[in-house]
Amino acid sequence: MLVPKRNTEPVATRGLEIILALFVGVVLAVGAFVALDLGESRDADTSTSPEASPSTTVPGVENTRPTAPRATPDEIIEVWERAYTSTYALEGQLEIHDVADGESPDLYAITSEPAVVIEVRRAFIDGRELDQVGDTALSIGPSGQRTCERSGTIFLCTDPEPAPTTELRLEVVRSRIDGNDADYEVWPDDGCWLAVAIEPTTSSNWGQVSRWCFDDATGALRERTTWRGARLERFVANEIRSEVTEDDLAPA
Repeated sequence: MLVPKRNTEPVATRGLEIILALFVGVVLAVGAFVALDLGESRDADTSTSPEASPSTTVPGVENTRPTAPRATPDEIIEVWERAYTSTYALEGQLEIHDVADGESPDLYAITSEPAVVIEVRRAFIDGRELDQVGDTALSIGPSGQRTCERSGTIFLCTDPEPAPTTELRLEVVRSRIDGNDADYEVWPDDGCWLAVAIEPTTSSNWGQVSRWCFDDATGALRERTTWRGARLERFVANEIRSEVTEDDLAPA
């Protein structure tokens, strides 16, 4: 059950940050990272992450770059555009792993036990969306986007706000990977994509390194691994369906 609640947060930045970002701490905010991981706006990339300790050592980026030819911005925009415009519903898990100071984690073989495991649901059809991480959800419909939080057996939702368009989402992606001010370089990586920060960073929502794997059948992001300083995030979809029901679009 969805129950409106009055939205008291600033509208100017809140909508884009929620739909394009995910952070885990005392409070879990949901956004398209859940499945899409666009991260916050470019301006927010320079802010200090609450999870990034000043003493965290970030190894040089030359140690994380692959040797394959680099992907073009248009190739990356194409896979993200498909993810934003396809029809699918998915369920999966988000794991948060602690990373020791100075350690370079292996994104391909994560052996540590996760500090946090959170259930994830996502659905996308005809401009309607649901992103749910644990007890927090973002719902987008004809009236706009609403942020919803579980309260007992119901979800309390904010008043609707304008939802970012596909064009705006793709602008965020392109701004990170294209031009002289790009923050990341991206390579094809065994059927997936590897985005590596040009400069060492612990604050960006793409982290020092992000690896994205998309589902061939639906275009949905089926797996994402992101390393940022003392934290490693790994999302894996356990089930992806091309048919979307009304239940898929409702927080549960």
